[in-house]
This record gives sequence, C-alpha cells and structure tokens, in this order.
Amino acid sequence: EPTQSDQLEQLIQTLNQAMTSIRSSVHDLHDQSVSLEPAIRECLRTLSSSFQVQLEYDLSDAELTSPIKHCLLGIVKESSSNIAKHSNGNAVRVVLREHPAFYQLIVNGAGAKPIRETGIGMATMKERAESVGGLIRFTASATGFRVFLSIPKRTTSLRKDTFS
Repeated sequence: EPTQSDQLEQLIQTLNQAMTSIRSSVHDLHDQSVSLEPAIRECLRTLSSSFQVQLEYDLSDAELTSPIKHCLLGIVKESSSNIAKHSNGNAVRVVLREHPAFYQLIVNGAGAKPIRETGIGMATMKERAESVGGLIRFTASATGFRVFLSIPKRTTSLRKDTFS
C-alpha cells in the first residue's frame, strides 16, 4: 500500500509534468505569434542611422513555421550586426521572397571588408540554416558582400504519396 510520502511524491511529479506542459504551450503560443515582418523592420531600424536600408518583403507569414521564422530573423540580425561592425559602405538591401518550392533571403551590403567564413557569426548563421534544411552562401566582392539563403518548403505529403 502506498505511503503518504509516496502519494505526495506522485502528486509532485504530476504537478511538475503539468507545469512543464503549460510552459511548453505558452512558449509555442509565443513562437506562433511572432510576426516576422515587423521584427525584421525593427532589426533593420538599428542600421538606418548609418545606412540607406531597403527591404523587399514578399512572404506569407501564415505559411511560415516558427523554426523558419526564427531562422530568418536570426540571420537578418547576425547580418545586421556584421554590417554595423565591418561595413564601410552606406547601403543595405534585404530581400525576403516566397517561391513555389522555397523561401529566399538575400542580404546585400555595400562596401564590406573581405568576409572570413571562420567567425562565430557565420557559423551560427550556417547552423540556423541547416536546422531548417536550408542552404546558405556568403560571397564578397570589391563592392560589397552578399548573404544568400534558401529554405525548401516541406512537401512531405507528396513524398509519402510518391513512394507508397
């Protein structure tokens, strides 16, 4: 027969599980409520005192999953940070587009110093991209640099039907 101590321990475990579930639900609600375009605009606003910033935003937020939103926002934030630290230019262009099979992010910065792909920021952007199945490339030229990201849309239902 369970002792009073055993019953209390079971009650504590049940309450802890309930609290974990509630926290997870609240966290999920917060993630889903992130509106990407205003968050991107806010991030780029920090550059607007020193750079001419152009944003082309053509994404449907309703279709974006939280991991993809966080990936895009994180890469824009890291790119903005790199621009603020390393660019001697005066212009930034950010493009977010939705294509039939993938999402695309392009960040063009004018007048950047040569890109070193060994930095922590670059590694973090690469990890973010890979976490959602994306591919990211960094290129530099005499006139600037470019971050190019593409994230495939998931078509798992088509894949299942094709092979069943």
